[in-house]
Amino acid sequence: MLGQLCPPGLLVAISFLEALFSRRLGLHSVSLSYAQQTNAEQDEQAVASLRALACELLPDTDWHVVLYTYMGLYPRTVQGAARLLEASVDLAVRTGAHRFIVKTEAKAHRIPTVEDNVAALRIAADTARTAARRPSPRGHRGQPGPRLRAVP
Repeated sequence: MLGQLCPPGLLVAISFLEALFSRRLGLHSVSLSYAQQTNAEQDEQAVASLRALACELLPDTDWHVVLYTYMGLYPRTVQGAARLLEASVDLAVRTGAHRFIVKTEAKAHRIPTVEDNVAALRIAADTARTAARRPSPRGHRGQPGPRLRAVP
């Protein structure tokens, strides 16, 4: 499942079922993944649902939330890509994601270079620092990760 423009509930169900399946096969550490969609409030509620399911049904499992930056068609401008990345980082911070998968403006045109990835990671780090200092208008719905870790 690529997570491109999918109903949030479907993404939550698939991610949680993967984690449950892995746990039943004996794994003790699992990722709960979610790909950012087009509605920030629905995304926040979807991640909160993943956390609630994990707390209730995977109490003996080491689990963590991984948020993927929007996986659909990416803006072709540097400014548009930066705004989308910033919104995604803000979502990751608000929902307490442990890991965050970034995308670069270059993804709209080509395979990113190391420099492209470093630039995206810097934008993500700067945005995460700013977002972490800002109180969430709706309140934090989950336990924050020990430190948001961005991955290109």
